[in-house]
Amino acid sequence: MDKELKLLIDKYGKRAVNDLKSKLVSDRTHASGDTLDSIAYKVSGGSIVIEFDPSINILDEGLNRGQRISVSGSEGIVRWMKAKGIRPRFSKGTVTERDYKASAFLIARAIKARGTIQRFGYRGSDILSIFSDNSSFGVDLMNDIELWAQNKIDNLLNNI
Repeated sequence: MDKELKLLIDKYGKRAVNDLKSKLVSDRTHASGDTLDSIAYKVSGGSIVIEFDPSINILDEGLNRGQRISVSGSEGIVRWMKAKGIRPRFSKGTVTERDYKASAFLIARAIKARGTIQRFGYRGSDILSIFSDNSSFGVDLMNDIELWAQNKIDNLLNNI
């Protein structure tokens, strides 16, 4: 792979990770830092692959009314509660794991009834839109690729 192209791909891989982390922080849609820590990129062939925890898909799209949350989703709610320091309301004194599970069940039921993230209209936060073609990321990437390609063409024509 061309050295300049490799540098360009690396630049935008790092930017994608930083932009996504910044968006999560500015939207206040991260709890423990596990989601932030899960964001990484790798280069596969000539493509940038952004890897992240599946919870980012839920943050992006939300869960619609009527969608069930799996048992593993309830465990995720318990982890989220603990990371945010949320104590079950009905616990008296020592909070047990059973209290957390009962609260997670009630939260899951509320999500099923209403959807997720009230401040986003019970929909997702649309965080992955930062990578759309008309976003600053998409426009900058396309401009840099165009410039790289133009330089390559110019170099080829000058060497003829």
